[in-house]
Amino acid sequence: MSLPSASYFIIGSYGSYQYSVGRAPAEDKSLNPKQVYLLRPSAVGMTPWVLIRTPHGYVLKIKEAPTGIVNDAVVAILNLNLTRYVEWGLEPVPGEQDHFRIRGPNGQYWTVDDRDTQNGRRIVLREGGEGSQTFTFLRLYGGFAEEEEKYSRPVDSNQRDYDSERNRDDDRQGVFGYGKREKKFCS
Repeated sequence: MSLPSASYFIIGSYGSYQYSVGRAPAEDKSLNPKQVYLLRPSAVGMTPWVLIRTPHGYVLKIKEAPTGIVNDAVVAILNLNLTRYVEWGLEPVPGEQDHFRIRGPNGQYWTVDDRDTQNGRRIVLREGGEGSQTFTFLRLYGGFAEEEEKYSRPVDSNQRDYDSERNRDDDRQGVFGYGKREKKFCS
């Protein structure tokens, strides 16, 4: 069974713990590759992945960045001049619907790392049979991906993107209403 090119959530597991696979909620602003994690449930929302079918496998993109390999870890590639993206193989798990193993070009599989970090557990490449290597792909239909993205980013009370640097004084009503009042006295 193969998957069509579309948007998906990727869900991984470690023991009894299941959650979304994605990038860290807070990342540095550099163009260095960004680690992919089995996120903690406290992470903000679930980020949709885009799967693009190619003749040799699938390109998996997260937050518009294709994924690749750096030091046996799965990363999002922000600068394609530094690191090449990977076309991954998806192998269906027998007897399981929507469950796949993701194989790299070297024959190793996406695996949830045993070590826990502040962002969750890293996704690394290991030989078949080592650790948790089964991932669930949940397809997004229609405008659901846009709705999820809309609700997974912080917004202010007016549903505008939250900006902590913005001067909010002009948005607040003063004691006497908006703006300054002229002083008018009876003569």
